[in-house]
Amino acid sequence: MLSATNQSAQVVSIRFAPDMLARLDEAAAHRACSRSEIIKEAVVGHLDNLFWFDKAVRQGLEDLRANRVASHTQSKKCLDGGKDNDSLVEVRVR
Repeated sequence: MLSATNQSAQVVSIRFAPDMLARLDEAAAHRACSRSEIIKEAVVGHLDNLFWFDKAVRQGLEDLRANRVASHTQSKKCLDGGKDNDSLVEVRVR
């Protein structure tokens, strides 16, 4: 979510190709806002996704190191609606 205040905002210069500027202008026109708002929203969304992804990878690696994993067969059975969907067990990775 974007901050409502610009008290400590700093200006950053960035160059875009003409086709990207056209896309920004089109998006801004559809949303009745400025290029700047579209760019800020895109950056915030991308950073949120990066931080979420990094956290998910770290959690996955931690689960792997602690042997909190399921085999391919167990995972497939769960995703396919197998009867064991609620009883995945830990397995050791070799």
